[in-house]
Amino acid sequence: MSKEKQPWDKLPGETERAYDTFLAFVRLPPHRRRYKDLREATQPDEKKRKHIPGHWSKWRSTWKWDERARARDQHILDEERKELLAVQKERLANRRTQADILLSACENLFQKEAVLEDMFERAPASVVSLYKIASDIREKTDKEMLGVNTLQVQETPRTPTEEEEAEILSLVALLKGQAKEGNTLASRLLFKLNGVDL
Repeated sequence: MSKEKQPWDKLPGETERAYDTFLAFVRLPPHRRRYKDLREATQPDEKKRKHIPGHWSKWRSTWKWDERARARDQHILDEERKELLAVQKERLANRRTQADILLSACENLFQKEAVLEDMFERAPASVVSLYKIASDIREKTDKEMLGVNTLQVQETPRTPTEEEEAEILSLVALLKGQAKEGNTLASRLLFKLNGVDL
């Protein structure tokens, strides 16, 4: 299975020397992608650094170094964001599991009258407050998980299936039909779908 070609991969017709120089360029932080910094990155010998090769400028424009470097930077950011979201989802799932264990333990205590009576006699507020804390943690975790899932869907939207597209098109057609018949709500919804704020 062949790997999908990326913009920062070697382009057809690009020489090895030009591509090696591009790789040095793309590894530099974005704020240091100047010829002076590139010269320092590629020329370890200080005597050779004095002259900036003229062909670098030509290579930079011919092989679209800036555009390709930005594409690689964005790819790295996207991958880092995905990893952070995965870590956050795992952390939240673990926290929800712990809250569920605590809630279950409280509910088991509530079902045992003798234990419950003893606890209420010794510290009546402790059982109720423990249950409330566990419930609050569970509720907060659910909200955070919803936020993470929503963010992930927004950042990596999937392409709708043919069935979903057909359903969307039929709904739009239905709205258009109702709008033609004078339904103002349908007209407003169509405007909203087209990005017009009313």
